[in-house]
Amino acid sequence: MSPKTVSKKTVPAKKTAAKKTAAKKSVPAKKTTVKTAAKKSVPAKKTAVKKTLPAPKPGHGLDLVRRCVNALEEKKAKSIEVIEVGAQSSVTDFYVIATGTSDPHLRALRVVLEKAIDEVVPAGTVRVQNEPDSGWCCVDAFDVVIHIFSEEKREYYNLEELYSQGKKIKLAK
Repeated sequence: MSPKTVSKKTVPAKKTAAKKTAAKKSVPAKKTTVKTAAKKSVPAKKTAVKKTLPAPKPGHGLDLVRRCVNALEEKKAKSIEVIEVGAQSSVTDFYVIATGTSDPHLRALRVVLEKAIDEVVPAGTVRVQNEPDSGWCCVDAFDVVIHIFSEEKREYYNLEELYSQGKKIKLAK
């Protein structure tokens, strides 16, 4: 019986030793893999490069705002407001909000705006959102976004409140 007892004791002892050896080998392998992966991901990050902005061209910013406001006044738009939002928004620098009296008046205001903007902004860069009989039209000239509303829609959307953090600008005539 003694040989059987010895063999039973040695077999479990060998398995335990084998498990400990395997555990020791696998832990360093995992650590090495993690360190290698971390070293590879660091160089993949790129640093941001500051770009210099080109000098403002005629037809951008306040010059474009003046052209738009003059065109709207020429066609008798009501309650024209200019709000500077460049510091708060990455979308545009200025919002111009005006009111038309009827759908044909809104259409006439949009057409005169497009003509005034096309004189200084390259063709095809101005976007217009206009649904017939909606009471609202938006002309996006990038630096300036112009909203033309009917009286009811202007009260309903109340964009002046939405852009209240912007600076209201009074243009000299």
